Amino acid sequence: MATVKLDLPAPVVTGAENGYLDPAGIPATGVNVQVGTYGGRAAKQWVYAKFTGQNGSKEETAPVEVQDATTPMDFKISKAEVLKNEKQAVTFEYKVARTQGALYSDSESVPVDVEKGSPVTPPGVDGFEELALGTYSRLEREGYTIRLSSGSFIISASNNAPPQITGNHFYIDDAHSVFIDFTQPVTAFKMGCKAEYVLGYIWYADGKMTQVNLSSGAHWWEHQVVDPVPSKNAIVRITVDNRYKKILLIDNISFQPWVPIL
Repeated sequence: MATVKLDLPAPVVTGAENGYLDPAGIPATGVNVQVGTYGGRAAKQWVYAKFTGQNGSKEETAPVEVQDATTPMDFKISKAEVLKNEKQAVTFEYKVARTQGALYSDSESVPVDVEKGSPVTPPGVDGFEELALGTYSRLEREGYTIRLSSGSFIISASNNAPPQITGNHFYIDDAHSVFIDFTQPVTAFKMGCKAEYVLGYIWYADGKMTQVNLSSGAHWWEHQVVDPVPSKNAIVRITVDNRYKKILLIDNISFQPWVPIL
């Protein structure tokens, strides 16, 4: 009899909206991670939820036996562990074993920032749609420039992963850093990424930098500055470090320029 393949979509994380998890909204019982129906789900499988934060912060729930193919399963990640990562990027996922004691398979993850989010109100979303497919060394776009530390990149249309990667998109598969330099400082940005084992860096007007471990798979990378001061914490550049030579896709870039209050 053929083995049914497991297809494990991301779980539902209660309270996570638009890539943010508001710490003030986390109940004392913890963050609920719900696992619904997934491909190949059957009774007598085993499931547990996993949380991964920054600087060694992590938590795994106890494995629970699956009773049927459809009933949602809820797991709790402790509030205290999640709050260790306030204003940082974290991920939630679950793992499934076909039988007790078997190897576990990983689900897609849910990447969020543990902070109160605000809608990004960009002047528009740049999806590279009007560009000819091919090789580029640098692109001057409306409001920003995109380039590599060296060499060239490809505008491709063959690796879609909606809604983050759609139509024409940026593509590299070698060890380069991607630089996105904003024409004027911005207070927020959002872009679609599909990557594996890459680091993100946010550079501020005062020369300081924040490092972010970007999630694997297709996801939104977004960040908003709280109480922006243009000479200090407004964002002037974002960088993606593809040091492990994996396929890296970028698309649908949007941002909010800093506007002085008169």
